[in-house]
Amino acid sequence: MILTDSPLNALSFWSARLRNVTCTWHEQATIGDDLVATLTESTASRVVLAFRNTKQGVTHGEAVASRLTQAGLEVLALTFPANRDANDVLLRSGPARSSCSSKNGSRALALR
Repeated sequence: MILTDSPLNALSFWSARLRNVTCTWHEQATIGDDLVATLTESTASRVVLAFRNTKQGVTHGEAVASRLTQAGLEVLALTFPANRDANDVLLRSGPARSSCSSKNGSRALALR
């Protein structure tokens, strides 16, 4: 499951044919009890965070990751270029040319 920090970014993944996507609400990037319950009760065992690569986005992502980890989910995080998010990257490069990679087996992924 991909979890973004805004509806627009979730729609960007959807447009790139990645259908298992949902979002938090942008400014607070909070995750409600109902979404945590839905994720833990679903077949999803892993959540990929796709938050904007800013200080605020990283801080919010860490808080959400902590909450989801405590709920028993595996959490990975996409790393976008500085000050970018999914919509920025997918608009610039298009879904066919975007790539994900994991550096040195880390739990973080980079989307370029």
